[in-house]
Amino acid sequence: MRLLSSLLLLVLGSLILLAVPHTVLAVDPLSEACKGDASTSSVCKSSSKDPITGKDGVLNKATVIVSTIVGVASIIVIIIGGFKYVISGGDSNQTKSAKDTVLYAVIGLVIAATARLIAETVLSRL
Repeated sequence: MRLLSSLLLLVLGSLILLAVPHTVLAVDPLSEACKGDASTSSVCKSSSKDPITGKDGVLNKATVIVSTIVGVASIIVIIIGGFKYVISGGDSNQTKSAKDTVLYAVIGLVIAATARLIAETVLSRL
């Protein structure tokens, strides 16, 4: 039971990671630095209007779609693992299988959240 509580806490913490990139991208640190004469530099000519790598670009939308699908799938697998744990009836093999299912789903959720964070960080710097 303690393992399931820890895993649930980890899942909820991972869901917070999925929300972080949106708040990070809401602030543009170069907006003040690129006013006036500096706006002609290559750093200030951002690709925010680029249809591939911009904030509304294809890569960003694909990242959001893939991470959302992986997040929903992992939540469903966590629920299935919890159900398997409940109906295991004390059988050690079924209990271990259920715990492994939940563990691997949480690991997948953390990897997906980290990948989205990395992808959005890279795309915001292009």
